[in-house]
Order: sequence, then C-alpha cells, then structure tokens
Amino acid sequence: SGLSGGSGIDQLVILDKNGLPFIPGRTLKGLLRDAAENLSDLDQPNQTSWSIFINKVFGTRKGAAEANYITASCFFSDGQLPADIRNHLSVHKDLKHFIFRESSSTAIDRNGLAKEHSLRVKQTVIPLTIIADISSFPGDDDFENKLSSCMKWIKRLGVNRNRGLGRCCFEIVANGGDTA
Repeated sequence: SGLSGGSGIDQLVILDKNGLPFIPGRTLKGLLRDAAENLSDLDQPNQTSWSIFINKVFGTRKGAAEANYITASCFFSDGQLPADIRNHLSVHKDLKHFIFRESSSTAIDRNGLAKEHSLRVKQTVIPLTIIADISSFPGDDDFENKLSSCMKWIKRLGVNRNRGLGRCCFEIVANGGDTA
C-alpha cells in the first residue's frame, strides 16, 4: 500500500475491516486502464476501437486532471480473498498471521556497508487468490478479448513492483453466466 506502520514496519499491506488483504476496486480499474492505454498506443491500426473500449469500460476524461472521469458503464469491486477462505480465517483468527511476511532491505554504500538510517521493513503476503467482479461489462467478444489482453499486460501491482514484489496473474472466470 505504501502506508506506514509506525516504527516497526515502514510499508503495510492494505487490509479490510477483518484484517485480511484486499485490492481496492479503483486500483484494479486504474491498472487495467493503464494497460489498455499502453496497448492502444502499441496497436496504432486499431486505436479507435481501443478508445471506444477504454471510454466505455473505464470512462472518458472530462477535465485536464487525469482523475476526472465521466462515469463508465462498468463497476470494479474490491478484490478479496475467496469467501470460503475469508470465513475460515474469521473463525480461526490465529491462522491469519501465516499469510503475512515481513521483508527488510537497506541501502549499501560503495564500501559494501549499510547506509545509516536506511533500513526499511515492508509487510508482504504469501501468494494468494484474490477475486474481484466487473459488473455491467458489455457482452461484446471484442471487449472481452481486449480485457483479456489488458489482464495479460499487468505483471505486478502494489508498491515496489519494480523491485520484484507484487507479481500477479489476472484471468477472466465465469460467474453465473457473466464474466468477472
């Protein structure tokens, strides 16, 4: 998350009200939108169809600020652990700590010694399955193919993703006739 945990941990995992890791829907939407914009830039001959996809699924920009969007047709839910695992961990609270890890790092100077005041501790989680829904997704094969391409484009999420953390794999799964 990039949030600080005080003097013990410098960076914390985002937790829900039950103390379990989750990914905010707006983070998922932003990652997917960024992937769509990158793929659109790479696919010049089909840039118009990518623009239609981006505007319909993620919304159109209404102002100069990147965060100002006109409402999109889709809603991205928070990504959470599967219900059976959440329920199990709510009953067996003593097991929750097994999904978290702490990782330490420090900067090294030219002599191979740790730089003063550079020790950082971050909280991470073991590999987990997180499930999120995209509601009101258009039932268009081209849109689903584009969404699948966006999901393949994303390789990492979270803070320090450029330093080897946050590896992830996205996939579309059936959800009672819809896709999620």
